[in-house]
Amino acid sequence: MFIFKSQNNFKMKIIPFLLALMFFQSCQNNAKKEDKKPIEVDVLKDIHSVNFEDSPKIDCFNIRERAMSITYQSKLKVDKIDGKLIDFYLNHPNISMAAKALFKGEIKLSDNDCTFTILDSTNTENAETRPFYLHLLMFINTVSDGALSEVLGGYDLKFLNKYPNEFFDYILKMKANEAFNQVIFHIAFELYATDSIEGFLKFQSELRKKIASKHRQTADKFLSAIKKQFEDNLKGQ
Repeated sequence: MFIFKSQNNFKMKIIPFLLALMFFQSCQNNAKKEDKKPIEVDVLKDIHSVNFEDSPKIDCFNIRERAMSITYQSKLKVDKIDGKLIDFYLNHPNISMAAKALFKGEIKLSDNDCTFTILDSTNTENAETRPFYLHLLMFINTVSDGALSEVLGGYDLKFLNKYPNEFFDYILKMKANEAFNQVIFHIAFELYATDSIEGFLKFQSELRKKIASKHRQTADKFLSAIKKQFEDNLKGQ
């Protein structure tokens, strides 16, 4: 009888202790689960809504480097694009602040997130804003070097695959011979980097299907120049 009572007393004492221990372990496990949650960092945020004047952390904007663009003013500054005054684009709500800042010479052109955001927008389906982005793409082709220059061929190919006639319209209207030659160089480099003569032949075939008759002669010169540059790159290996 005494043993039975002792066992009951022991159980009565140990049960609250076990319950407290279980509760403590549960809290620790929950804390560990909380610690394992992935950290969400929005690096770029929405570049279209960024106020550059209030965002010095964006690495492509630096007020002290604004003067760097003076060298390129003659290549970038125009009064009209595609028949519309430049203010139409600078006031357009669907053109990013980054793109407008580049036009105004407020962005350090480099292989950084802001520049790539602008480049990504050049393939926009918005026919109203696309001429402005094409103008920026041609400007970037003309002045880029280094790492940025190495990726431009991909952006040029994307644009030409979708909007070849707009490209040739721009080249002829703006008399953008320097940009024209740089696009040839960058596309040839892109094809060379992927070692793809098949890629060139596919691009050539698709372009010829989409090109307007008025641009056929210019397109043939364009394709011949890309092929020659591509072959020269292969010979120089």
